[in-house]
Amino acid sequence: MQQRYDADFHGKREVLRQQEKARRQRWEKAKIEEIREITVRGLQPEVQRLLEAHKADCRRLKVEAEDGLAAQRRQLQQVRTHLSSCHVCLLATQLLVRF
Repeated sequence: MQQRYDADFHGKREVLRQQEKARRQRWEKAKIEEIREITVRGLQPEVQRLLEAHKADCRRLKVEAEDGLAAQRRQLQQVRTHLSSCHVCLLATQLLVRF
C-alpha cells in the first residue's frame, strides 16, 4: 500500500514539476516578447532620427551633385565658346594668309 502511495506521489510530483516547467517557459517567452516590444518602442525615436538624418544627407548630396553638374556644364560651354572663337580666329588668319 505504501509503495502505491509512493508511486502515486512521485507521479503527481512529476506531473506538477512538468506543469511548473511549462508555465515557467510560457512566462519567460511572454517576458522576452514584452522586453523586445519595449526595446523596439524605446529605439524607435533614435531610428527615426537616423532615417531623417540619412534622408537629409541624400537630399544634400543630390543638390551638391546637381550644382556640380551645372558648374561643369557652364565650364564646358565656356570651353566650347573659347574653342569656337579660337577656331574662327584661326580660319580668319588662314584666309588672310592665303590672300
